[in-house]
Amino acid sequence: LLPRRAGDPAPPASLRLPGSANWMGWRIEAEEIPRVAARIPSGGPNVEYADLAAATGPLEVRGARPGDRFHPLGAPGHTALAEFLRARGVDARERPFWPIVACDREVIWVVGKRISERARIRADSRRIHRLRASRT
Repeated sequence: LLPRRAGDPAPPASLRLPGSANWMGWRIEAEEIPRVAARIPSGGPNVEYADLAAATGPLEVRGARPGDRFHPLGAPGHTALAEFLRARGVDARERPFWPIVACDREVIWVVGKRISERARIRADSRRIHRLRASRT
C-alpha cells in the first residue's frame, strides 16, 4: 500500500449494527430502536432514522469517492454524489472528507444532508435504526 498523502481522507471505518465508528473527527453511532406507530421524531441534521434491512453487506463510514451515486430520499432517481454535495454547499475540496455511511458502493446516508431512498422507513419496516453523527 502506498502511504497516505497529507490531506487524503482516512481509510473507511467499519460500522456495526449496533455500534459506532470514528472517522476523520466524526463519531457515527447506529442503534436499533423500537418500532412505534407514531411519527419518528426529528433529531436535527445529524440524526437520521433508517430501515437498514436492505443493507446487503457491512456498513462503513468513509468519504465520497469518484463515481459515487446517491438516490436521495424523495428524489426521482440517482444523482452523482459530488453533484448532490455541491448543490448543498459542500466545497469540492471538502467532499472527500464529508462523512457518508455506505454499504459496498451504495450510499446510505450523507451525514447532515439526507438518507437514501432505499433506507427510508416504510409501513412494513420492522427494524429501525437511529444513526447519529457528532464531531469528536
